[in-house]
Amino acid sequence: MEKAGNFGAKVLFFLSPFMGLLFMRWLFDNDLWFILGSGRFVLENGFPYTEPFTMHENINFVLEQWLTDVIYWAIYSNFGAEVFLTFVFFIGFCMLFVYEKICRYLTNGNIAVSKVATLVVGVFVVPNFLLTRPQILSTLVFLGEIFVLLKYAKTNDKKYLIAIPVFSLLTVNLHCAVWPLIFILMLPFFAAFLARRYTKIDSGYLGEEFDVKPLIFAAIASFFVALLNPYGTKAMFFLFTSYDPGIHGWISEIKPPTFEKNFRFFFIILFFGFFTLAKKKIPLYLILLFLGLGLLGLMSIRNIFWFYMMGTLIFPFALKNYRFKLFQTELGFYKILPFILFYFFIFYRFFSMETLNPMPIIYMVYFACLFISLAFLALFYKADDRIKKAKGFLIVILPSLIFIHLSFQSMYSASDYKYERFKDTVDLLLAENDIKDIRLFTGFNTGSYFEFRGLRCYIDGRPEIFAPKNSGLAFNIIGEYYDVVEGTVNYKDFIKKYNFTHLLVDKGDGMLFYLTPYDEDLILICEEIDEKGWIYGVAGEVYARLYKVKK
Repeated sequence: MEKAGNFGAKVLFFLSPFMGLLFMRWLFDNDLWFILGSGRFVLENGFPYTEPFTMHENINFVLEQWLTDVIYWAIYSNFGAEVFLTFVFFIGFCMLFVYEKICRYLTNGNIAVSKVATLVVGVFVVPNFLLTRPQILSTLVFLGEIFVLLKYAKTNDKKYLIAIPVFSLLTVNLHCAVWPLIFILMLPFFAAFLARRYTKIDSGYLGEEFDVKPLIFAAIASFFVALLNPYGTKAMFFLFTSYDPGIHGWISEIKPPTFEKNFRFFFIILFFGFFTLAKKKIPLYLILLFLGLGLLGLMSIRNIFWFYMMGTLIFPFALKNYRFKLFQTELGFYKILPFILFYFFIFYRFFSMETLNPMPIIYMVYFACLFISLAFLALFYKADDRIKKAKGFLIVILPSLIFIHLSFQSMYSASDYKYERFKDTVDLLLAENDIKDIRLFTGFNTGSYFEFRGLRCYIDGRPEIFAPKNSGLAFNIIGEYYDVVEGTVNYKDFIKKYNFTHLLVDKGDGMLFYLTPYDEDLILICEEIDEKGWIYGVAGEVYARLYKVKK
């Protein structure tokens, strides 16, 4: 019979991703509207090769995450926002599942260490990065690649490497901007082979010996397989044409992390990682994964997630021989009582909803899961076998915590839940104007939703699309936008140049936001107010204004 202590570790693992769920923002990321609109466009019109969403013409275009766009739109359009966000949660669970499997493999089956490591990542890392963006799918693929590479390094079995070209094909279509990481993750294993061949490093730092030739063939195959995408080499090398320091310096995701409260955890992990390296004999490929991904994290905030999910694997390896007894899984009535009370709360919340009739199908599915879980709990609660009783308890966890998400979102309006900040503004604009007659200015933070609603705008949150390296134009559109919001270009001349009929000016649009209220040539149509303080942190503050330009 399985020891209760080990099963307690399993309980800890199963709880970890769902505990993270409690801290997640169940909101649509603003960039998601471009992703949904792109997926809809591909299914209706095929692959775009010139930029189809803004007012600019003849811009060369690579839809870098076309497959993600199609998947997201198919789920959202057919099943709604609730199912889509549940899908995002499921991807997060899959990431943690693979992470735990890697940890268990590195620790030679030390369940307690691998589960605790997963718990830490599930609670402190994933909720901050599990957004409605392509990175969750590409990160899941990269975790799979790491698992396969580790298996090959330990067993020298070539069959594991068959998956590498498949991962390459998936990544170049799901999120081509990060496709080169497929090869970057191979480098530590090549380095370990070369170190064994050409240096006298202690074998304790090299791990098991493996043949490098199959790994080389896998890398070559991964390169040529990646050509199977709608944009060919343009997608494969998109990363190298999309970065411009003068532009991306404005964007927080591209900036290096600073030692502030949101990123202290990253620096603490780095510190303890170096301490671990000094005390343990860790294989070179894990050391290089830690150092390389840590360096990427220091270069850019958006890379920190990769460091957390793959670079931190040195810790479970370093603790693989550590043994400790986790809590005994005793399930008295008082421990189950909170779940029973929570079920009453769920029923109260749902039956008090005005939109309950007709009930959405996804709610019916969740209610069915809830009743099934309660049935299992009742069945196992009287069992004499403590492990069987604990398994019955685990069956309750998933539906309960999914319902926390549904209860939470039902407390807010559908507008807030779906992050449709500008829905009323767009409705008003389209009610008073023919869409073909509208020439709308939108800034970097606001264009995606307007484009999703069918309006062709000045710009949106994709700076790489408007930079000359990708656009094929000599003129730098995104550079012009930053000149306008900084005040180095007269905004009145800018309005005349594009013959705008309307301006949607957001607080993030710099000088435009503060100068336009005093312009007599602009007629204020409506204002967007941050009623809950979710956007800029101040409740009741105006964060955007829609103007009509006088002719």
